[in-house]
Amino acid sequence: MAMRNWMAYFAAGCLTIGGFAFAEDMKEEKDKTEQHDKDDAQDSESVEIKESELPAEVTAAFKKDFPHATISEVEKETYKDGTVHYEIEYKTADGKEEDVEYAADGKRAHDE
Repeated sequence: MAMRNWMAYFAAGCLTIGGFAFAEDMKEEKDKTEQHDKDDAQDSESVEIKESELPAEVTAAFKKDFPHATISEVEKETYKDGTVHYEIEYKTADGKEEDVEYAADGKRAHDE
C-alpha cells in the first residue's frame, strides 16, 4: 500500500511540474507573438481600404479559405521594405470575429 501511495504522489508531482513547464512555454509564445505584433506596427503603415480594392489573388484565396465568412474590414499594410500585406477582419458563419493576413500574391501571411 505504501508503494501505491508513493507512486500516486510521484505521478501527481510529475503532472504538476509538467503543467508549470507547459504554462511557461505558452507564456513565452504569447510574449513572442505580442512582440512580433509591436514590431509589425512600428515597421508598417496601415491604411483601411475597401474590399473591392483587394488584389484578385487575395480575394480568391480568402474565399477559398473562408467560403462562408463575411468581410468586415480590410487594411493594406505596407512595410518599410516595400512588402505589402492585407489584413482582413471577418465574421465566421457562427458569428465569431477573426483576422487573417495575406501577402499581395494571395499567400497566407499569418492568422491573428
